[in-house]
Amino acid sequence: MHKNKLNQKIGFQIKSWTPSVYPGRTKIKGKYCEVVPLDISKHAKQLYDSFSMHKDDSSWTYLSSEPFHEFKEFHAWLKSDCSGKDPIYYTIIDSKNTEAVGLASHLRIEPIIGVIEPGVQQAILKTNNKQIGVIGTIATISSNAYEKSIKEKDTEIKVISKACPLFVPFVEEGWIQGTALNEIAEHYLSIFNNNIDTLILGCTHYPLLKNTISQHTKNITLIDSAYAVAIDAHKKLQENSLMNHNNNPGSLYCYVTDLPMRFEKLAKIFLDAEIHNVDVINDF
Repeated sequence: MHKNKLNQKIGFQIKSWTPSVYPGRTKIKGKYCEVVPLDISKHAKQLYDSFSMHKDDSSWTYLSSEPFHEFKEFHAWLKSDCSGKDPIYYTIIDSKNTEAVGLASHLRIEPIIGVIEPGVQQAILKTNNKQIGVIGTIATISSNAYEKSIKEKDTEIKVISKACPLFVPFVEEGWIQGTALNEIAEHYLSIFNNNIDTLILGCTHYPLLKNTISQHTKNITLIDSAYAVAIDAHKKLQENSLMNHNNNPGSLYCYVTDLPMRFEKLAKIFLDAEIHNVDVINDF
């Protein structure tokens, strides 16, 4: 195990490591539209006309820029902000008239902070017996993302993974304790006892079940992956002098495409606070 100048355990340098491959600029053809790489020379004027259709600027509400009232300003924005490789912008073409009607892009292709690495790093620092457990959704566990990340940093660590698909619906129903949940937890988590000393909660829902999970994982340190990401984000903001030191409370506006009442219920469970200003977006 390698250590840094602060005597903290870190992973060894991976000789075969290569950067992630950027998405290819490929076309996607659907029943009602086609998504093609943005070509400013072909699409700019049609996009501007489409976005300027409503004179009250309402067409710009859900776009990533303020309204442009001059085509040359819009054209300049496309060149300066939408022509790079991250994010990659695409034009949405209406299949009926083959005109450009919208923009879409890949988001955060090159992440500043990953959602897996911070939790992995915390787990590696906490484990004493080099045996780490991971619980997550079926998709997360099937991807082996956590195990791959751990092994890249320390090949000596043994990883035991377990998919726990029933945990999510229990959380979303607000059932974060009770007999049924305890029986499910016992079924899922019994494989970890006497085998690991550290367990990564690899799903954003699972920290709400921390009390129940801890009852079935005695003497095992639980790693809240979401909390680890928040700590890393805080450090990045400090390092780049981006911390907001204004003590005035901010405003939270939520836009959903599903039932707002259900969202408010879930948000209250996750944030432990009442959520207001929830608007339904159904203009798609």
